[in-house]
Amino acid sequence: MTQRPTSMADAAVDEATAAELAEALRTLRSVRDGDLRRRLDVRPGSPIAQLATVVNEIVDREQALHAELGRVAKAVGRDGRLGARVAPGPGGGSWQRTVESVNGMLDNLVLPMQETSQVVELLSEGKLREAAAVPVDHQVDGRTLRGDVLRHVRGVNRLTSQQLQLHEAPPLPRARAPGSSPASGRR
Repeated sequence: MTQRPTSMADAAVDEATAAELAEALRTLRSVRDGDLRRRLDVRPGSPIAQLATVVNEIVDREQALHAELGRVAKAVGRDGRLGARVAPGPGGGSWQRTVESVNGMLDNLVLPMQETSQVVELLSEGKLREAAAVPVDHQVDGRTLRGDVLRHVRGVNRLTSQQLQLHEAPPLPRARAPGSSPASGRR
């Protein structure tokens, strides 16, 4: 059985609180669905004022993390700044683990790419010995590379090895025209 308000003031507070709770529910559903522009707006001193403050802070942090991820995606993906990383924001726990996960993923992709780029540059400059001295590692932070990244690294290492073997191989004898004698070069 529901309790009836004892006065008109109690009834007004209950109706206002019910309206704020309904608005809070609409806002939380919007945020859940990805609309980070919504905020809870309640009366100062309202029974749910503290709840509204905390919810708004959570949405602010999520919005800041989203903007930071966008900044790093643009810096790395579009501008080619491979050293860009997500800056830690306020809060710890899963907020911090998210930042560490994204930065770890970038490190795992970028380090082998930087190493292979260094080797390819040396090869293109004809510096075969220097390129061979910088073998691209098959591990990042003690973990063996896998998939496409490992395939790329192995390909660059194979290319370096082949180029070095070709460079160090003795020259092939020159081919003679059919019917020519070795002494005169003519028939």
